Amino acid sequence: MIRRGGFRGGYLSLGIQNWLLSYLSSVSGYAITYVIYSFIGTTYVALYSLAGYILGAITALGGAVTNVFGSRVAHALGSGLTDRHHLIRDYTVAAISVSGVLATGGAILAAPLLPLLGIIHGDYVETIPYGIALFGTAVLGSVNSIYSTYYWVSGRGGWIALEVSSVGIAVNVVIALALLIVDRGPGPLFRDNRDLPGSLAPLIMYLLMDGNPQISDIVVNTTTYLLLSIAGALPYLLMANSWPLYQLIVFLVTILVTYIMRPIPRSVINQLPGFVKPLLTPFIETGE
Repeated sequence: MIRRGGFRGGYLSLGIQNWLLSYLSSVSGYAITYVIYSFIGTTYVALYSLAGYILGAITALGGAVTNVFGSRVAHALGSGLTDRHHLIRDYTVAAISVSGVLATGGAILAAPLLPLLGIIHGDYVETIPYGIALFGTAVLGSVNSIYSTYYWVSGRGGWIALEVSSVGIAVNVVIALALLIVDRGPGPLFRDNRDLPGSLAPLIMYLLMDGNPQISDIVVNTTTYLLLSIAGALPYLLMANSWPLYQLIVFLVTILVTYIMRPIPRSVINQLPGFVKPLLTPFIETGE
């Protein structure tokens, strides 16, 4: 294969771009951790890392949608399906809905229970508002993950996905460094949500490259759930003793907005386990 396709066409097309992307993402996290350690010490390294794990509980579930999407893209390519934009739109909106509802709903309602259950205790309780503040990026991360998988699996340019994602990684590291240089304290690092620009930059690049009218659905859903996620995070940063009333209101608003928008395509619902379908049926897109 390497002789026929050359080194780039053979070896470098076997998924090394995806491996490099995962590697760079890990390295960026280590780089930011080192920057935090250098400027404000080990305590905030621990808090930052724990906040990332809290966020990971949300993004891991969004990744399940991405994995199914990858297999669907591969099947579409093998069967000669040309309407790939519709496929991207369906799975992207589904991933936005999953991560959006989780980030603004159950996760925010459950966060105060972590100290009561002993999962997070002592000085580490301080990390909960930081983790909540990062929930909004779970929505953006879902979209970027779908597009990254699409460019890699479709063969249109795994290197494109690597380059675009590298821009977001670089933005995250630079913003973290700039915030800590301006103010040597944890406040700016988390209050200004340094992950937000780094997640937003790749999204804008992907949507510009897509150039399809259906991106309006992705933009509307992303913006809606991003704003709801930020609204759910605000009480942890600005209000004392706001749980559970404020969070319950945001959760109900999220469910209502999701019901009105009905963003989940039937093509995605039909591939979910049977016990999940009744729960999500009210939110299936009408007219399909």
